[in-house]
Amino acid sequence: MKQPILFPTLLLSIFIGKAGNLLYKKGLFFTRKAILSPILNQSDDIMPFFTAYSPSQLKAHLEAKPLGELENLNRSYIPHFERIEAAIDERKKTIKQLSSQIADMEQQIEVERKETEVLEQSRLEMLRERDRGVEGVLIQNSLYISYEASFSSFCRSKENKIAGHKKQISELKVQIGALKVERHLCVKELKILNPIIELKRKEGQRMILTGGMDKAELKLSSDERDENEKTPSFSL
Repeated sequence: MKQPILFPTLLLSIFIGKAGNLLYKKGLFFTRKAILSPILNQSDDIMPFFTAYSPSQLKAHLEAKPLGELENLNRSYIPHFERIEAAIDERKKTIKQLSSQIADMEQQIEVERKETEVLEQSRLEMLRERDRGVEGVLIQNSLYISYEASFSSFCRSKENKIAGHKKQISELKVQIGALKVERHLCVKELKILNPIIELKRKEGQRMILTGGMDKAELKLSSDERDENEKTPSFSL
């Protein structure tokens, strides 16, 4: 039964910065699966990668597996990498959209602020013109107060939306950081897996040539062989 990996705090700080808050909190470590399953909308049974092994342990674990199983494992990384890249791209696109909306709302606030300043300047000029009379001044003051209240309400609404967008962007960046860490860890796993596959292939061919193993022992079942022909192996 696989045990959760303990991610070193240093590794988190190097690769994901704030994303470490998702992986390391109050001294408790979380598994890669627990973090990525909600991000990638996956269940544990379709994330068959290694979370409990050091590099040397993983190497020994893989070396004990038959070639066919290792080749199938290699190919299973392909859809996982595709999901990771798609999830990163989706979040980057959302961040871009949210950032654009923030810029638009900030511009709207600035336009409203300038209009308020123009109205205030007009009110002050009226106060300096004595021939306008009390009634004119009162009307202008009333208009300014009404507009200022409307502007304040408008700003609060936009600023709340901006704050919400910025929070969402921050959360998306954390998720991107976690996805990049997973991609990095999978690459490290493949760098261990692929040389083992190549070595086993060479050893198998050498044993055939030297008569140490019957060819039939190296063959996959017909179904597995057909599937292998359809699905290319994954190399870095």
